[in-house]
Amino acid sequence: MTPRPDRSVRDEAIRWARAVAADPAAVVVDSETTGTGGDAEICDLAIVGMDGRVLLDTLVCPLNRIPAEARAWA
Repeated sequence: MTPRPDRSVRDEAIRWARAVAADPAAVVVDSETTGTGGDAEICDLAIVGMDGRVLLDTLVCPLNRIPAEARAWA
């Protein structure tokens, strides 16, 4: 069982997230990788503004083949 964070830590995290979400200059960055190990490479990158505008949505060609385990999640 995962220990629950202290209520004050949780509350502070919520306040921080709300402040970021309210900032019109903030962006959300999402990346997909070819795995979870140290040799994993980024293969998909997206940046979205807090207003929902897609600022970047692109595939990135990794140097190595994407392992079958990573492709299975697609």
